[in-house]
Amino acid sequence: MPHVMVTGARSSLGWQTALAFARRGWSVTGAIRSPASQALLESLARSEDLPIAFVRLDLTDAGSIRRAAELATEQAGGCVDAVVHLAEVGSLAAVEEQPDGELRRVLDVNFVGPIRLVRALLPGMRRRGAGTIVGLARPRGERDAACRSAYAGSKAAWDAACDALRVEVRGFGVSVCLVDIPRRAVPPSAVSPALSAYRGVDGAEGPTSAPADSIPSLSQAVEAILDAAGVSPMRA
Repeated sequence: MPHVMVTGARSSLGWQTALAFARRGWSVTGAIRSPASQALLESLARSEDLPIAFVRLDLTDAGSIRRAAELATEQAGGCVDAVVHLAEVGSLAAVEEQPDGELRRVLDVNFVGPIRLVRALLPGMRRRGAGTIVGLARPRGERDAACRSAYAGSKAAWDAACDALRVEVRGFGVSVCLVDIPRRAVPPSAVSPALSAYRGVDGAEGPTSAPADSIPSLSQAVEAILDAAGVSPMRA
């Protein structure tokens, strides 16, 4: 049975992605930052007898990333076949006013942490001669989004790193795919209290959305992720 690790498994997109993999014959490690909802998610998985297990993962903590990768590898029986990066955070602040701690947190969750997780799982994929790394591409609407520089910058770095990684690992049978899913801007997890100087700037009042007709349904987004991982559509 192939095995996938899904980060951000507590979110709607992460949980539905984990369910979809499990329903199509994969065993799943769902990575979550907080254990608050773990019991409920485990109960839901058991109700369908689905092979979904959970690990704690704090993408700002190198030790947590290492332990999560080790547990996922153990749950996989020696090698994780695919990792799907769906955990991400946003922030609303002008460059001048962005607190250092919040800037570091956004970069850690959206870029540094995922790279550390890839580094932890990649040796097993290389030894096996196969593997898949999937992530969310930078939203098109964030390319010039005022007051969301930390999020936009972290996602641009992730995209560029994946482009390089794709070239580095293709000779080992490992594929890297970014899924471009139009979506509403990531809700800010922290707003700078000093944002008043930039209240008149477009975007400073809060996240904007992609056009409603361009945002896929949750099920469509999940299917795009599974397609990137090479998972066959579910038969009717």
